[in-house]
Amino acid sequence: MRGHLSLALLSCAIAIAGCLQSMGDRARDTGASPPDASRPDSSTPDGSCADASRPDASRPDASGPSDVAIEPPDLAAPEAGADVSGLPCRPGEELSCLFPAPGECSRGVRECHSGAWSGCLRQVFPAREMCNGLDDDCDGRTDEEMHGLGCVLCGIDRGDCRYGGFYCRDGQVVCEDAIGGHEEECNGRDDDCDGERDEGWPDADGDRVGDPCDNCPEIDNGDQSDCDGDGVGNACDNCPFLSNPGQADPDGDGLGEACDPDCEGDPVECAEDPDEDGVLLGDDNCPRDFNPGQEDADWDGVGDVCDSCPVDPNPDQTDTDCDGIGDACAKQWCVPRGTGTEICNGMDDDCNGMVDDVPVELPFPVCEVGRLVCP
Repeated sequence: MRGHLSLALLSCAIAIAGCLQSMGDRARDTGASPPDASRPDSSTPDGSCADASRPDASRPDASGPSDVAIEPPDLAAPEAGADVSGLPCRPGEELSCLFPAPGECSRGVRECHSGAWSGCLRQVFPAREMCNGLDDDCDGRTDEEMHGLGCVLCGIDRGDCRYGGFYCRDGQVVCEDAIGGHEEECNGRDDDCDGERDEGWPDADGDRVGDPCDNCPEIDNGDQSDCDGDGVGNACDNCPFLSNPGQADPDGDGLGEACDPDCEGDPVECAEDPDEDGVLLGDDNCPRDFNPGQEDADWDGVGDVCDSCPVDPNPDQTDTDCDGIGDACAKQWCVPRGTGTEICNGMDDDCNGMVDDVPVELPFPVCEVGRLVCP
């Protein structure tokens, strides 16, 4: 009996040795390390040698199928200027990128669309240079002209908001004279300084002025000009230069009763030639003013007798200040702001032709290493 047992153990030892020798030979051929016989997973449960060429599905590190989910490696994000074409991505992912432009204008973002990266989008555009260590205006220089004492603007210049200036008060940098925004109202203005007017209000004509405060709610007139001050905008007023808030027009000729010339004779003829100068509507270059000769010195299609700039072409007759003199020929006068004293606000307050020429003895901060400090 003992002899049979010894013989069996010897046979098993020889089999294991042969198996290890075989696997060692294969390992040498492939460059892999031979298995460790001391490991319990080196052989099958019955003690025989497993075929190394067949994967074991019970082990998650086997090359065959497995129920264990394996996450993809967490790769580092590519640099902003790297070529990412062909790299996969997930919806909603974004990646910094660079435009061929100086300063902050080089910054952009790539978006993931259908598993692939887009081109460089959402470029930053030039902005007012600020003391922040950045090239805001994208001219290749940083904080230029801000390192010495002088006017440095603060705030924003959009909508009803206006710039102010940084000053030193008690050794602290403070922003003064800036005009800020407030809650949006229906008034045709950008009260909250977000670049939109009357947002949140109905706007049938799409002129960015809310219907409740639009003086021509059915006609696009974003400037809301109302030269006669009757509450009806020029764009829809049947007597734009003579107040007639009721807009009465008994004969229905499009001219309000307040400014319709007294027409005598044939009603039909009167309707076709309301100013009775012998030139019918459609051909008359001043349909509301008597001008039988139709003189038009500047050839802009508007007769001299009703032209707000008779010698300067201005077919649109724009007259922003409603003084009867068109913008095309009006002399542009500077109106002093506030007390007329120059302050740091991006304006020519004293009307001397120069902006922000504030006396240098005022306590201005100085820009040092991207930040304002008081000297």
